[in-house]
Amino acid sequence: MANHRLDAAPETVHWGFFDAALKPLLTVESGDTVTISTVSGMASQMPAAPLAVPPALAAIHKSVQQKLPGHICTGPVAVKGAKAGQVLEVRIKDIQLHYDWGYNMIRPLAGALPDDFDTPTLIHIPLDKQKNTGKLPWGLELPLAPFFGVMAVAPPPGWGMISTLPPRRISSVILTTRRLRAAFRMTVRSSSSVASTSSATGESVCCLRSAAASMHRGRWR
Repeated sequence: MANHRLDAAPETVHWGFFDAALKPLLTVESGDTVTISTVSGMASQMPAAPLAVPPALAAIHKSVQQKLPGHICTGPVAVKGAKAGQVLEVRIKDIQLHYDWGYNMIRPLAGALPDDFDTPTLIHIPLDKQKNTGKLPWGLELPLAPFFGVMAVAPPPGWGMISTLPPRRISSVILTTRRLRAAFRMTVRSSSSVASTSSATGESVCCLRSAAASMHRGRWR
């Protein structure tokens, strides 16, 4: 079985949307392993020094258009011989932190607690790869459990371009769950793109982000 790699870059991401018209960047055989890196966040959400913005993310901000509100997705990846309507099994073999920070944000009238916060707030969370923790500004250290918050399949061609934001019925596009970690196995209709990487969350996202949305590198089979 072959090993493939697809890193986030201006030429390998699509921002804010899914569309069946997107051409696959990789076509793999069943059983192959693919390593994919992802990035997250708009230019306005980037941290100040000493935290560093990844060069790939800075390049994406400069040259990739955000076509709809939503995530920066890496992909698509196609499986050779797979046809519309067939079921694919995707196994997450490994997830690693790709960079050393994440971010969290709250906006009034949004999220699961829309009336509890009056002021938009953005914080940056340093991540310690060795300790596998994130340190919040007030000193609390959280254990990390990295996962891919969005793993998506191509929508039906007749839908055209749609946002990555709203989870839809299971036959279509988005899976958003903290269960998308290493050793997780799922079945989907066809493989497409990944995004919205997170370092830790509870059973729900009460504001607009999980505890630390950051950049990860994962292996799938």
